[in-house]
Amino acid sequence: MDLSTLPEDAWREAVVNYLKEAMRAKGVDYPELARRLSAAGLEMDRVSLANRINRKGFTAAFLLQVMAALDERPEWLAQVAEHRPQDTKT
Repeated sequence: MDLSTLPEDAWREAVVNYLKEAMRAKGVDYPELARRLSAAGLEMDRVSLANRINRKGFTAAFLLQVMAALDERPEWLAQVAEHRPQDTKT
């Protein structure tokens, strides 16, 4: 399959399905994910969080925040994190 030919709607659906499957696999529901994101500085209640994910219109930054909160850490995520601004590195 040539991924470069997938339409944007297919990518959006795939990302949402991936996040929901990762949540199920980790036993994380929306309230727990909201708590984890809050601990990382992203204040959002469970309803707003569910709406944002189900709307399928979130930013790449939000996707990465959710993946980190779910402890989903593909190899490339660390590489992306290395490119963040110097003043935010810990």
